[in-house]
Amino acid sequence: MTDLRALLAPIRARLAAATPGPWHMRECSPYTERGRLEVNIWDETRNIMITNWCDDDEIHRPNAALIANAPTDIARLLTAIEAVTELAEAWQARGEHLRKSAESAPEDVQEALDDQGGDMIWHAGLIRTALAAALGSDTTNQEGPTMTDFTTRTEHSDTHCNENSLCHDCINTAAQDNA
Repeated sequence: MTDLRALLAPIRARLAAATPGPWHMRECSPYTERGRLEVNIWDETRNIMITNWCDDDEIHRPNAALIANAPTDIARLLTAIEAVTELAEAWQARGEHLRKSAESAPEDVQEALDDQGGDMIWHAGLIRTALAAALGSDTTNQEGPTMTDFTTRTEHSDTHCNENSLCHDCINTAAQDNA
């Protein structure tokens, strides 16, 4: 299984090593000998970090805005990815707990608890796999669901399943195939 926190660590390290945000963008006019638009990006101490002069402000203004907002945007995205990772870990733990509880549950609910636990573990694995793949990790040789399993949801043709959900039989078959 891919360690998502290990994939995020270099990104977080680069963000921590950079001049702390928020950064700001300022357009300076009028036309100078260097260009019509001067775009400065500076930090909270008014330290100018990047200056660009250009003639086509419609092209460079969006680039400058992206750069100026990068520290804040990256921090928010890292926080969101970590929140989803924690959710997947909670689902995994809850699924394992349900499967363990099924062992000592009354016989008439054992299968339901085991199925529900398996579903939670499976979906937690899909979340981790999707995040790892989006972060550039090779997920082809990992344990648990793969991106192929993730994409087959839309290719399933039986009438009891649709592209938005799989039946318990299909999920459990796929989980057993990956066990």
